[in-house]
Amino acid sequence: MLGDEETGIRAQLDTALEKLAQTQAQKRSNGEILDSLRQLSKISNSLEEMDRRIQTGNIEEAAQAVVALESVLESDYMLEDTRIKTVLRNRMAEARVNMRESTLDELRGFLVAESDADSAQIRVGAAGAQAVRQRAQSLLTAMDTLAVADEVRQALCTYVINTAIRPMLKARQVSRKEAADGSAAFEVRLSDAEEPSGSAEVCSVVLGAAEFVSGALGGNVKAELWTAEALAELAKLVLERCFLRCIPATRAELVEFRSEAEQMERFEKQLLGHSGPIFAATERLDELFIEQQSARALAQVRTLAEDVAFESRDLPAHEEWTVELLRALAETSGELAPLLAQAALAVEATKRVFPKCAVSASAHGLVATAYGLVNEAAQSGTAAQQLVRAARCLFDLHRALSVTLHHAQLRSTPALAWLFHNDCLYSAHHAAALGALSRHLLPADEAGIEGEAWQRTASQLVAAASALTEELLRTESAELQRISGDRRGFGSAAADGQRAVLAKTASRARLAVTQLCRAMRPPAVTPHVFYRALGRYIDAVFSATIGAVTDVPDISADDSQVLSEHCRNIHSLTALFRLDAELIEPYCTLQASSLVATGALPDQLLDSDAESESSGPELPSTDADPACRTKDSGSARLAHRYCLLSDKLIQLADILVISRADILARRRAGLLVQFTTDEVISLVRALFSDTPERARDIDELRRLG
Repeated sequence: MLGDEETGIRAQLDTALEKLAQTQAQKRSNGEILDSLRQLSKISNSLEEMDRRIQTGNIEEAAQAVVALESVLESDYMLEDTRIKTVLRNRMAEARVNMRESTLDELRGFLVAESDADSAQIRVGAAGAQAVRQRAQSLLTAMDTLAVADEVRQALCTYVINTAIRPMLKARQVSRKEAADGSAAFEVRLSDAEEPSGSAEVCSVVLGAAEFVSGALGGNVKAELWTAEALAELAKLVLERCFLRCIPATRAELVEFRSEAEQMERFEKQLLGHSGPIFAATERLDELFIEQQSARALAQVRTLAEDVAFESRDLPAHEEWTVELLRALAETSGELAPLLAQAALAVEATKRVFPKCAVSASAHGLVATAYGLVNEAAQSGTAAQQLVRAARCLFDLHRALSVTLHHAQLRSTPALAWLFHNDCLYSAHHAAALGALSRHLLPADEAGIEGEAWQRTASQLVAAASALTEELLRTESAELQRISGDRRGFGSAAADGQRAVLAKTASRARLAVTQLCRAMRPPAVTPHVFYRALGRYIDAVFSATIGAVTDVPDISADDSQVLSEHCRNIHSLTALFRLDAELIEPYCTLQASSLVATGALPDQLLDSDAESESSGPELPSTDADPACRTKDSGSARLAHRYCLLSDKLIQLADILVISRADILARRRAGLLVQFTTDEVISLVRALFSDTPERARDIDELRRLG
């Protein structure tokens, strides 16, 4: 019985203790809830106070309130992981953004930038200068409290640079102007005079504007307002305005520019307190000068290559490579460098000569620009190879652009194609000379590499000239063959109307060849080039004529007479080889072989033997090279040399009117070697009736082979 009673008492005691614990826990919970409610009430009051301070413009106290509220939110564990805390955090972030933006807008509003044609100024807004400074300091202090002061300062400085300082530097000339109220405005006098302002004026304007803005907003230029990034941006403004845009074009100007650079370095140290981008640029002044020289030269050559005027200049005489010629070509870069003049003496001894012909103004400009760079290379020490390489690149650029940009014109206008041919050879001639010069300007290990590169450049120029003219010759020759090979007049040539058709064919061929001759008549090209191209054109006409005649299956006696006359009429095109003596005489004094031996010129412009066979009277022995003296001054020898089918056409004209026995006799004598056995047999069958005698003669022709 006693045991059961004890058990009941213990159960009652446990129940009472459990109820007591529950009561105490509920009391604690109620206390915590009450504390949280009090804290939320306090936060709510703080939010209302913060909003009121923001609305009244008391940004400094509002910033303190934001920081205090954020501290409360971070320390109150009762709000952890609650929606209330998330909402409050978002509210604080929004308040920060609004305060930062409103502060920045207000600071921007304190400064007014104005400009007209004569002046530009920065001035404090309508409020007094003292009030602005106090308000600005208050705003910046608030931003410091929010830990966003650097961000606001940088944004404000960027605004000032873009809206006030940059416009001041757009004019070519700037200078400080004393304002009526020096404490309330900073003014700059503007001018678009031809001579730009020196670095002293520009540095004074930038430094003065920075100091004014800093003073107007209550700070100083080094710390209170301008950030390190903004000050570096100001230094870059001066660098761009007074340095990068003003890098001199000549060595003489470079010496004067160094004093300007030193002045800019002093400005930079005053502005930043240490060296910065201006000092770094000054250290690279020589390198920048060389880079700009190269870039300027490339731009000039690109402009030359893009020129569509195709202005042509006939060389007044053969261009002999001398030191004086070098001096004239290099004058664009100033006085001829002593080292280059010394190297030129060695190159001059090789007797490099370019024959008289037409060369475009574009090619003249290219060559002069390249020599200017090489002249700079002779004065640049370790940078010589860079400039020599840049000069070589000019030739490659000009060649590539000319071929690409003027593709259609070069292939549709023969005169332009021959001008391009001359330009390429003229450029190759000077590229070879520049390559020889570079060997004297560069160290031995670099000279060999550059010498090979120059040789490749010259070879590519020669190849470009050959490729274009060969394409022109093929195209025009095909057209001449089409014109001359019109079969309509060759069959039954003696019939009514057929003579007129043949005469028209001959007339059209003559007109076409004559027009092509006009495009390349010396001195547009050298006589050798003229003869070589004319020979190709006339051979095309001869080939078509021979083919048309030999294709006629049956030729009567009357037809043969007409066709023979037509062949001789076509052969008279060889008279176009005749050139006036005054055109030929200057070329008789030049020996192509000697030029080639020096590596100065490919054997494409000159052939002294060809010039010697030109028309005109014999030159006196005292004035002409022995190779130029000839008693036979007719065009027949030139035609024989340059027209591969000249003899064949004349022989065809004879075959058409001579007897079968004469044909056989000439074949035996080896006078018809240009005709194959099948061609001769075909002509015999077309000209003569089928008889046993003809059959025997044909067998004999086969035996002769």
